[in-house]
Amino acid sequence: VKAGDWRAGSAFSPEYPEEQKAEFRQQSRMAYQKAIAADPRHLPAYVGLARLESRCGDLAAAEAAYQKAMTLAGQNAGLWSELA
Repeated sequence: VKAGDWRAGSAFSPEYPEEQKAEFRQQSRMAYQKAIAADPRHLPAYVGLARLESRCGDLAAAEAAYQKAMTLAGQNAGLWSELA
């Protein structure tokens, strides 16, 4: 998940060309998905994926990831505020 977080941060940095940022976004997405495949209950991977998809403009994918996170930690107020 840390690799996904780092790549996600770089994916929107103005210091990189658009082609590189697109590659970082894809690498980040893959890192989160790999973490989820390894542990389907790993909350930080769902949250990271949701944030990435939201920043990429794929609101349906972001909502799906947030909804999955909510099934794992529905009492987490931070998740509710991010989903709103």
